[in-house]
Amino acid sequence: MNSQAHLPLVLPNTAQSTPGYDEAFGPQGEPRRHWAAFMAQHQLLSVSGLQDRLNRARQLTADAGLSLGYHSGSRDQADWLFDVMPLIISGEEWRFLEAAITQRAQVLNHLLGDLYGPQDTLKRGLFPPYLVYGNPNYLRPLRKVEQNAGDARQLAVYAVDMVRRPDGQWTIVADRTQVP
Repeated sequence: MNSQAHLPLVLPNTAQSTPGYDEAFGPQGEPRRHWAAFMAQHQLLSVSGLQDRLNRARQLTADAGLSLGYHSGSRDQADWLFDVMPLIISGEEWRFLEAAITQRAQVLNHLLGDLYGPQDTLKRGLFPPYLVYGNPNYLRPLRKVEQNAGDARQLAVYAVDMVRRPDGQWTIVADRTQVP
């Protein structure tokens, strides 16, 4: 028997085209190859089984003390919002994203090193000085502080916010370079 015979819990409506990119299903309504195994396992769960997993995940985040308000100094315990359905990305697509994100991190690391070091980007007019010196997060006392000779990293934390466009391509909409 074909492992995809009963896939998935919810089938896309192939009779009516929905604009955008469907992560789990191809243009003809067939499950994408990298989703097939996940769908095969999830079809075994009932709606109450999925709800049980969601409740368990919520309990684990509550037990761990995770909330959305903590970083702002608020002690309000806003629920940590997440989806129990993962975003599954093929290995080929992940390798492309990994290389692109790594490249962006390297560029931002180099820029940060320059802004706290020789400031060539400012001297050459490639970056407006008012954006640096007018930013309250720019730490002037750290200007020209020498780094460890073996460690050229300036950027300690880096993350991106990405969206998939309707044509299926990824776009980075924000770079995150500090912990909230």
